Amino acid sequence: HVPKVLGDSQQAASAQLKHSGLHVKIGDPVHSIDIAKGKVAAESPSDGSRITHAGTVVLHMSLGPQYHRLPSLAGDNASQATAALQALHISVSRVERIYETDVSKGFYVKTDPAEGDSVPEGSSVVLYISKGPKPVAVPDVTGLSVADATTALRGQGLLVDPSGNEQFSNTVPAGDVITTHPAPNTTKHEG
Repeated sequence: HVPKVLGDSQQAASAQLKHSGLHVKIGDPVHSIDIAKGKVAAESPSDGSRITHAGTVVLHMSLGPQYHRLPSLAGDNASQATAALQALHISVSRVERIYETDVSKGFYVKTDPAEGDSVPEGSSVVLYISKGPKPVAVPDVTGLSVADATTALRGQGLLVDPSGNEQFSNTVPAGDVITTHPAPNTTKHEG
């Protein structure tokens, strides 16, 4: 029978096989998630198999895990992004949901490590998925100048159309904001 030499160094595996009356041939190296680089990752025939005395066992040494560049997953939803990573033997350790104005709710934003980074098979990443734009309360800008009101609203991540109708007011000076639509303290989403 072929002795088990998986995980052994080439020298130790060769010595054990030769001691068992077998010949050793070194085959092509292979990538392995489980076996450290430079150790026996595969043997043929496999351990425990019957082999004739003076038969040959081929050893395939480990190159260690294969590295993959993290792909762009833009346009993928959470399950599509997870499946694409799993196809590269990269797992998702956790999913974080974050507000993102430019990415629709439920879709990929980024990974950590970042897109383009090289990671070994068997590693894991954090997957960030959009919760959509962040909800914000519309601030009360009545009585402010149009410029100051625009700055305050944009500071909250809101888009501003200052081209509203001018109206007369006995209490608000000319050129200042009388009202907003939506009304102050209304919750809207950024953007």
